Amino acid sequence: MTGDEDYRLSPGRQLTAEEEKLVWKRPLSHKVSEEERRISREIKRNWNRGEMKIANILLEGDAGSGKTQLAKALSANFGLPYTKVTCFADMDQSDLIGAILPVVSTDRLEKMEPVDQRALKALYESDGFQSATEILMEVLGIAREQAALQLKRLLKLAAEWTDGEAVQYRFYPSEIVRAYQKGYLLEIQEPNVIRDAAVLMALNSALELDGSINLPTEIVRRHPDFIAVITANRSYAGARPLNEALRDRVQHTEKMDLPTKEVMIERAMAKTGYRDETVLGVLADAIILLDKTARANAIKGVAGMRSYFYWADAVAWGASAKESLYHKVIYKITTDSEEIRLLEEALEKQGLFADLEKVRSELAKPKKGNDATEIRTWGAIDESAFEPGRKEGEKGIALKKSADSDTSATRVPDESLHLERSGLEGDGSPCYHPDSPETASEDARQRNRDFRKKLNRAAREVVSDSIHRNVRLIVHRPCPPTESPSLVVGLRIDESASMSAFGRLEAAKRAAIAVYEFCRICQIPILIYGDTADVSKLEQMSVFAYADFAHMDPDDRFRLMGIRARTNNRDGMALRIMAERLAASPQQTKLLISISDGQPKAMDDYTGSYAVADMQQTIEEYERIGITFLAAAIGQDKEVISEIYGNERFLDIANLQEFPAQLVRMIARYWRSS
Repeated sequence: MTGDEDYRLSPGRQLTAEEEKLVWKRPLSHKVSEEERRISREIKRNWNRGEMKIANILLEGDAGSGKTQLAKALSANFGLPYTKVTCFADMDQSDLIGAILPVVSTDRLEKMEPVDQRALKALYESDGFQSATEILMEVLGIAREQAALQLKRLLKLAAEWTDGEAVQYRFYPSEIVRAYQKGYLLEIQEPNVIRDAAVLMALNSALELDGSINLPTEIVRRHPDFIAVITANRSYAGARPLNEALRDRVQHTEKMDLPTKEVMIERAMAKTGYRDETVLGVLADAIILLDKTARANAIKGVAGMRSYFYWADAVAWGASAKESLYHKVIYKITTDSEEIRLLEEALEKQGLFADLEKVRSELAKPKKGNDATEIRTWGAIDESAFEPGRKEGEKGIALKKSADSDTSATRVPDESLHLERSGLEGDGSPCYHPDSPETASEDARQRNRDFRKKLNRAAREVVSDSIHRNVRLIVHRPCPPTESPSLVVGLRIDESASMSAFGRLEAAKRAAIAVYEFCRICQIPILIYGDTADVSKLEQMSVFAYADFAHMDPDDRFRLMGIRARTNNRDGMALRIMAERLAASPQQTKLLISISDGQPKAMDDYTGSYAVADMQQTIEEYERIGITFLAAAIGQDKEVISEIYGNERFLDIANLQEFPAQLVRMIARYWRSS
């Protein structure tokens, strides 16, 4: 939170090292909402009031309204470990409380399929800190729902393999039981999709303030610090009204509508990298109005934050704000002609269609300072034209390349436009740019002056016998900018073995080459590193420096062809090494992009929540000193990567063919706004 407010509920409670890692660390970009303040104050005020205690929260709203972000923020405020469970339609009792698994003998285990061996061994060797589902997610690299189904299959398989033997059983608690028993903040996502009435009844019973969960091995009482945050979407396929008994056990509810306009703009900037507040403000006004109009007219679709992000991104890359409105927003709300007409009338009445047209006009205008160098010609040739005393008002012609020309020059600061274009110093004398302005010798300056005169003589000789012989020509020796580029880019490539699947590695390689060439052309310092882990016992971490701004080499582009899939990945270490390099650079904007297809995993124990906490700590530490992190997710673990980096730093790469161009456009946005 901010200021002196302290919402910790049990200041004297000692968390284990593993539990500390589960407490959400608030990023610098987090903005405290009114909902967060209100819930935190209410829970803190009532925490020790017996039957008036508030420990079950309901956050109900559309997708993208910030429900999960708010649940995580409460974890940080209360100092409680955060975990979650995502409900699904076929959820049963074992998903709610856990599973009893027979222990298969070593001999029989070795005869099973390798994937089943790995899964069962991981379960048998677990220390009980993680739920069975979470263990399978990590070991097999699958989503939560798939892990739940796999656990049921293993339960059946293990029972078959123990036929006729004396069987030892072991109970593996669910994530819900673990949080319930240890006193965590548990986010229960979408319980309104559950079809099994028995599961809902068990959940209702557990959420009583003095509730309990009956396990096959014991009865688990609700920990006094346990907080349940139920998050539910409205009007989504598969969802039904939240069970009334479950709703009745909630002591505080927030209706999560769209955030304020200011928060919408901030989130869009973080999500898309687009920085034009005026344009984003107009788009936000349209989204807010469409949301209100849809609700008022019982139109079932949603104008939410996700639509806003995709619309803003399309506009940032040149799409018409008005035309893309339909494809990114309106058609997601409805395709019914009558309902579309109602939405259009609302926009027209509020003048937002006109505002969207203004957005188009503003985006079409050339940006000030993007013009290329002028070429000037005057009458008769005269060396005095180079001197400070040239008469004002002499007839001349100035030819400029337009800002939208294919070959227009890189922008320069406004105050330097005249001097840089004319090639003159502030006093009107010729401008030279030696290799090191501070230490350049007079000899070097003289050589530049001599070369400029040589160019003038040669040019005059060329036109001396033509109709241009009486035109006063000046060949300038323009001064290149002396300041360093304001952006430095680091590109980290996960070279783990899984990158070899589904064309991911080739996409990453093409993206690296595209980024390298773009940065080289634009003179943006670039750092491209790949990494892998556990090549051997003597080389537990391997970093491949394909390109480094401290030692640029024409052969770097060929080194990039050596990117390949190798073994494991120790992401936090790679990010720390690269972030430290970027932190030492003089550029104002320091961008670190990680291309990865999955969650961190390396020997011996760098995996799961331990590895995730390391990555998040690294990100938080270096964000404080100015590093901007982005994660480009190109595999199946997008949800995990999004949780690690946060939604504001997450790029969901859906089309690998478009990935290289998408990444270059993203860097270009940061370059233009830096």
